[in-house]
Amino acid sequence: MLSISMRVYLDGVFDLWHYGHARLFKQIRDAFPDATIIAGVHNDDTVIRYKGGPLVLTHDERVESARHCKYVDEIIENAPWFITPDFMDLHAIDFVAHDGAPYVAGDVADIYGWLKDAGKFIATQRTDGVSTTDLIARVLGNIDGFQQKQNR
Repeated sequence: MLSISMRVYLDGVFDLWHYGHARLFKQIRDAFPDATIIAGVHNDDTVIRYKGGPLVLTHDERVESARHCKYVDEIIENAPWFITPDFMDLHAIDFVAHDGAPYVAGDVADIYGWLKDAGKFIATQRTDGVSTTDLIARVLGNIDGFQQKQNR
């Protein structure tokens, strides 16, 4: 009997890899145990263009971080910000997963909107209490304390 695995794609910046990123992929693994999970990692220029910068980790460091997540089966480096049907066909992607909130880019109200309309979108939940932005703020907020400790 032929078994065809569903292929689920999750794209992101994945800067300062943290447990919230891993939990994102685990949600898909738990819901679809036999799926092939693909991480798409945007390159630095794309992130700066559409999300703003700066980044902490380089593209290669972010790819390597995602590669070591036990829930990730494949990596697509230099992932596009806007997913197209051609991209989906090229990589045999069945579904795209991301949090369900509209993701605005330029004049596009939701870059995942067409996938939602086509029934090819799986909504994930963000992990409360951790984000790359929060981690950066935490580090910056502790710089004085780190400097004082080193000067002792």
